[in-house]
Amino acid sequence: MADQIQDLTKLPLVYTNHIRMAISFTDFRIFFGEAFPTLVSESGLQEKPISAKAVDRVCVIISPDLVQSLLDALTKGLKTYEAQFGPLRKVPPSSQPKQQKPPTPDQP
Repeated sequence: MADQIQDLTKLPLVYTNHIRMAISFTDFRIFFGEAFPTLVSESGLQEKPISAKAVDRVCVIISPDLVQSLLDALTKGLKTYEAQFGPLRKVPPSSQPKQQKPPTPDQP
């Protein structure tokens, strides 16, 4: 199987700008989502962002053993990125969406 080339055009692509995690003894569930501002109308003329909301788009379930490998790969990738493009910007606290409660087992 290692010698087979995967057709990457058939993989689903998901945009994400928000992440949250749920942890149990047997796995890490990493929810990737999209955060967007909620808007309020000012005198009906223009909308002004007042807060942010996040919607989960995909969940990846990873064994605890693989999480360390993921962390190592992300750390290496981040160092490479910052060496090439400079340090990452910090996300302002006011733009962070409020956390959603994880779904219960009887909810999809």
